Amino acid sequence: MRAAMDRLKLWFDFSGRIDRATFWRAFVICSGALLILGFIAGGVGLALYGHGHVNMAIPAFILALIVGVPLSIGRLHDRDNSGWWLLVFYPLPAVLSFFEDADGEGLPLFLSYAKLALLIWGFVELGCLRGNAGPNRFGPSPLAG
Repeated sequence: MRAAMDRLKLWFDFSGRIDRATFWRAFVICSGALLILGFIAGGVGLALYGHGHVNMAIPAFILALIVGVPLSIGRLHDRDNSGWWLLVFYPLPAVLSFFEDADGEGLPLFLSYAKLALLIWGFVELGCLRGNAGPNRFGPSPLAG
């Protein structure tokens, strides 16, 4: 019963720390679930409408946020960073995309590079860098014990 509660806490709790291995396992599980749901939605669309297109973008986005935000906050906490850094890694690149222009010159080109730099930084910070050894302000090390 405790293991099931720990898994629920992993997916829905915004406090505590999550190590890299747990983060990547959860990421792979979530990605696999979204892929399976996409295949199911395509099959439902084929059966009901005669074509395989059912727009799953909004439900998939909501599911990814529900699962991804607590996981990412746990990773940031493991690195002794505030969860508010997610604003830099998730919405800011989306805002920069909104202001990009198709001609790819001048400021829009700079925004493209800035967006790429933020996405790479977020990937490295969340998925690649080791957490703080020992306890930090967000709790004990997830690798301790």
